[in-house]
Amino acid sequence: FRSEKHVDRYCKREKIPKGMTVSVETCWSLSKLWYPDRLQIDWQPKSGKRIQTIFDSIGLEEEFWSVED
Repeated sequence: FRSEKHVDRYCKREKIPKGMTVSVETCWSLSKLWYPDRLQIDWQPKSGKRIQTIFDSIGLEEEFWSVED
């Protein structure tokens, strides 16, 4: 989507609720923190605490982004 207004129009037209949206910049920041080690042979899933730290560090602090470990 090009903008929040575009998302709003789409949701209205398709009669679906608008969910959480993030900017391309935030999504890029998240991907850089989430995936750098993913292809390592010793990769391990992130703990809930680590996931929460990542979300908090880029400002994803709404209820939607709350993680319980």
